[in-house]
Amino acid sequence: MGAMITFQEGEMVPMPFGSFSDATTGRTRVREVNIASESFKAALQYMIRLERQDLEDPARLSGIARAGKMTPAAFAARFGYLVGMGKGPAQRCDRVPPILRERPRITQSRQAPQ
Repeated sequence: MGAMITFQEGEMVPMPFGSFSDATTGRTRVREVNIASESFKAALQYMIRLERQDLEDPARLSGIARAGKMTPAAFAARFGYLVGMGKGPAQRCDRVPPILRERPRITQSRQAPQ
């Protein structure tokens, strides 16, 4: 099922997907986040995000598209705007804070310490 990792009162708390939706609208409740906080910067390091090279490398694109039950061409057309390739549904990327546009290089394993 999966979960979103949240920080509540300084503690890391996983919330199952679907548990943070508004019961009336069914949409995800939006919460503000302090993008200058250490916890946000640490979480940013562990995020798995789509990168341009994911769409430029046919082998990577094929695997990602297969996981999404899409053809590589359909996946690239649908999500390419997120990495600066093509136009997106509403071009919302203009409102993304610079810290989220700049992908930090991760030099160590993405797995959390045991």
